[in-house]
Amino acid sequence: MRLLHLLGILLAGLLPLRANESSPAPATAKPLPAALEEAGCGIMAKVIETAGLREKLEKAGPFTCFAPTDEAFKALPAEELKKYLDPARRDELARWAGYLIVESDMTEQDLLRSRRLPTLSGDFLTVWVSKGTIKLDRSATLVRKELPAANGLIHTLDRVIQPPLKED
Repeated sequence: MRLLHLLGILLAGLLPLRANESSPAPATAKPLPAALEEAGCGIMAKVIETAGLREKLEKAGPFTCFAPTDEAFKALPAEELKKYLDPARRDELARWAGYLIVESDMTEQDLLRSRRLPTLSGDFLTVWVSKGTIKLDRSATLVRKELPAANGLIHTLDRVIQPPLKED
């Protein structure tokens, strides 16, 4: 009886550790960028398409995409929102979208331990943590975390952020 009690205590202690581990994407999860639409980030999926990154993101991985929600995009002035879907700005959009994508699975726990993340654009995203809240570049808050994609994870953002200015 005492052995069962000790075993129960040990197992109870392990359960919270297992809950924090990253689990593989469900078999029904779609690859990026299709998974973005299901996460409420359809505009981000369109930006990725316009930027010419869809094929790369569908076939490779793992990736972590920090995606502004559709609501975040819709909060922008109409003229600014149009810029994110303009095919004539393909190179600029590729850099912008690449700034929000990291080539690895970054769980919430990983982000809590990180300060700078190398992105597809070659720039670095800065991670800020305060009282358990995770922000990128001190402005965009992660709203929904660790949404599964077949080839990575999605964290949604409450606002649209920009990569740092490039030096000429």
